[in-house]
Amino acid sequence: MKDSKSSPHSDVQAPNHPNTPSNSKTLRRRYSDFFEFAPVGYFTFDRDGVILKANPTGALLLGTDHNRLLNKPFSQFISPESEKVFELHSRLIFNTGTL
Repeated sequence: MKDSKSSPHSDVQAPNHPNTPSNSKTLRRRYSDFFEFAPVGYFTFDRDGVILKANPTGALLLGTDHNRLLNKPFSQFISPESEKVFELHSRLIFNTGTL
């Protein structure tokens, strides 16, 4: 019989706090896996539209090797008609912090 002062949930462990080192490492690995193995193309750009990071699907969609994308302007891989749209959308995101 349980002690009347003990919690009914005393045998249940609390989840790790989100800021603990082990949980942070797990979250980084999940994010990395999500980014790398996604069935859609993901890119990270700097303010000038230069590709800082791309997943393999993104490279495949652009018809090139992943390493050839890095540090190249995204505008090299899109149609001239799309360049202005990309520039305006990028500026909006960087200036407002929203999509």
